[in-house]
Amino acid sequence: MSGSAPAQSATGEAPTAAEITREIALKIYIGLAGQTYSYTDSDSAERKRPAPKQLALMSFKLAEAFQQADAEVNATALAIERARNTFKAEDLDLASLHQPKS
Repeated sequence: MSGSAPAQSATGEAPTAAEITREIALKIYIGLAGQTYSYTDSDSAERKRPAPKQLALMSFKLAEAFQQADAEVNATALAIERARNTFKAEDLDLASLHQPKS
């Protein structure tokens, strides 16, 4: 498993939104399952552990929430960068580059 979303889908094309969500959910699930089931019964006998299916459902909800938040943050960051970038190609004086030096 790589450290980022899949670069290609099973068909060799760009991954679909469902494939990206599944990849994120899988990573979340692995982390949650590791934390949830790694302790022994002697740690806390009365501590109730959720069923694996419940963790999987929660992982997909968290993955979707992450993608929504990521889209909002990226949209804000792009707007800030566009506002900061005041470069215009018509402001360049390329003709001066082609004049011979004296």
